[in-house]
Amino acid sequence: MLGDSVLSVLRWAPESNKPLWQAGYDVINEAWGCQSLLGPGCPGSGGKSALERFVEHRDDPIDIVVVGTGYNDVGEAYLRKAMRLISGEAKTQGVPVLWLTYHERSTAARKARLYNAELREVAPRHANITLVDWNKHARRRSTWFSHNGVHMNRLGGTKLGAFLAARLDEHFAASEGQITDGGQVAAGG
Repeated sequence: MLGDSVLSVLRWAPESNKPLWQAGYDVINEAWGCQSLLGPGCPGSGGKSALERFVEHRDDPIDIVVVGTGYNDVGEAYLRKAMRLISGEAKTQGVPVLWLTYHERSTAARKARLYNAELREVAPRHANITLVDWNKHARRRSTWFSHNGVHMNRLGGTKLGAFLAARLDEHFAASEGQITDGGQVAAGG
């Protein structure tokens, strides 16, 4: 999982991973506060971008990468570039990409709407990127989020984990005709 502070709920609230574990997914969690898609992010991110962390896992047995980051980034052109580079790295590693849409009911609502429009326009140009509509799923679920509407609480984290497990199940059922036990998922946000 490639994520920023939004997906870091999977790190600080371990029970959020329970739906993923129960479905048999072994998650490599690369969700770090302030992480950006291509740049170093702020000091809390450890100085590495989501793309750099993905590249570091080239030798790991990864079946799919989940992208849930971008809230710290700026501009649609930047997002397009990030999608191109992450898609390219996924091709190098031979894995598909599930990219979560951005939650629009938040303090970052304007940016989230712009980014979601960009995702919908650009994703079809990358055969290995599938959009996963987290925004639609979480739209009316204010109790899952903190006061800013971006970061999740424990309940939201558990709901995110269940949402991801269901989307992964759907993906593997469609692409392989069955779900593989013990597949690893690289994710970040």
